[in-house]
Amino acid sequence: MGIKKIISSNVRIKKSDLVIIGILVLAISLRIVWTVYTNHTFEDAFITFQYARRISQGSGFVYNEGEKICGTTTPLFSLLLSFWIWVFSEGSVIIGAKIFTMVASISSLIFLLLSLRSLNFSTVQQGFALSLLVIWPKLWLTDTGGMETSLVIFFITSSWYMFIKRKPVWTGILLGLMLWTRIDTIIWVVLISVFELFRQRRDIIKILGATIITFTPWLIFAFLYFGSPIPYTIVAKQFAYSKYNTLPYHKHLFTLFKRLGPVNSLIYPGNFSGFVVVLISFVIILAIVESYIIRKDRKILLLSIFSFSEIILLTFTKATFTSRYVIPSLYIFLLLAGLCIGQIWENVKSKLFLKYLFVFVSMGLFAYILSFGVREAVIIKNVQINNHQKSLQRIGEWLNENTEQDATVQLEPLGYAGYYANRRMLDVVGLITPTVVDLKKSGLLNPHHYIPILEPDYLVVHCDDILRWLDDDQSNNLNYLTGFNKLVTINPLDFDPTITDAQLTIDYIIRRNSCYEIWGSQ
Repeated sequence: MGIKKIISSNVRIKKSDLVIIGILVLAISLRIVWTVYTNHTFEDAFITFQYARRISQGSGFVYNEGEKICGTTTPLFSLLLSFWIWVFSEGSVIIGAKIFTMVASISSLIFLLLSLRSLNFSTVQQGFALSLLVIWPKLWLTDTGGMETSLVIFFITSSWYMFIKRKPVWTGILLGLMLWTRIDTIIWVVLISVFELFRQRRDIIKILGATIITFTPWLIFAFLYFGSPIPYTIVAKQFAYSKYNTLPYHKHLFTLFKRLGPVNSLIYPGNFSGFVVVLISFVIILAIVESYIIRKDRKILLLSIFSFSEIILLTFTKATFTSRYVIPSLYIFLLLAGLCIGQIWENVKSKLFLKYLFVFVSMGLFAYILSFGVREAVIIKNVQINNHQKSLQRIGEWLNENTEQDATVQLEPLGYAGYYANRRMLDVVGLITPTVVDLKKSGLLNPHHYIPILEPDYLVVHCDDILRWLDDDQSNNLNYLTGFNKLVTINPLDFDPTITDAQLTIDYIIRRNSCYEIWGSQ
């Protein structure tokens, strides 16, 4: 009888492990299907790709030859991709980026699973927590788009696991690498250090020591090479998107609330329904409830405080212009919400009516979330084909084929166009062009007015923007466009730039964002 019990117990363990393995397999499968169908790569990823290409060519950590400006927020990812290009080829950089991010995303789930097991959460809670992270479509986009966000999540989850297991040196090394990946994650380093003060003060020296030793090589290099360890993109984005943003803080908070939704298209006008409000609110409320339940366990309370701290920081710095910044908080909210759902199941599974009601609601919720992914895949594929490949990539290819090697180009979409053009770029956001940031500091915000100062040979401009620029020249007796002629129009979706009263829909935005003109000086 004793042997039968042992065998039975082993079978149950194997079954539970199979469920977890199944969830991980689902995570990989959903992301592969998404990648194959959408073929999507973020626009900004190509800025990092350009740095990686320059490094692999021996030109240094630069975007434009000879210009030592850190226009990428992720030095570590740039170096990893430069190594990939050196080993394989420049043409495979997109594949390399997606392999790195996919491996990082699955590794994050594994470290998360190990952490939850170390904290003695039930298998059911582990399963629900992982499931929410697996089926949330925004994370499919994050994990396959070629950006560094998945690496940030990996270093957060892996350093948290080492923190839980009382491995201070490894915790510090991973924190240092996280700072190499994105320096704005320093709040996670601060919180871990503070929490360690209440747990084992001697270990804080090891954590901070290992963090500093790991991050110091970049600090030294960045000071000597760029003059600052802070990526210039942080300064540029502050003046481009935040400094002169007059929206009240509560509207920025609401923008972040929308960005916590399952897909990015929810931020577009008319696409944010009451059901979505309920869904996001449900996740946040569950996360808050779970935070209260586990408030005495400092190891997991650390995650909760970090996620809410990030939201507060993004709100007051007005860094709400992209969904990527909210991903770490979203990841933790989903984790906490999943743990809470698992706890609810543990409490109702013995009551027949509540048990079936729970199953019905859970299946409906999961199906509803997945339905967003199906719809979003169609949108993202459309964006990739028309905005990225037929428009921005084509612009870069045209510039590469039809302009001089030393030509300079003023433009806003620095990613695809800049990478494929492989010319000297002057970006009107200021990511790699400090002069633009200086102009913004002085209150000069219209890219039209940068032309006589930057003196570009070519302009890449939205079709409707160039109409406003021409009208501004004519109305105010200006001559900023004097000497420039239109060379080519890239307009795969036949957008009409003369229509000014069109309804702001997703379709309109995609058509508008695919229409550009290239102008050249005589």
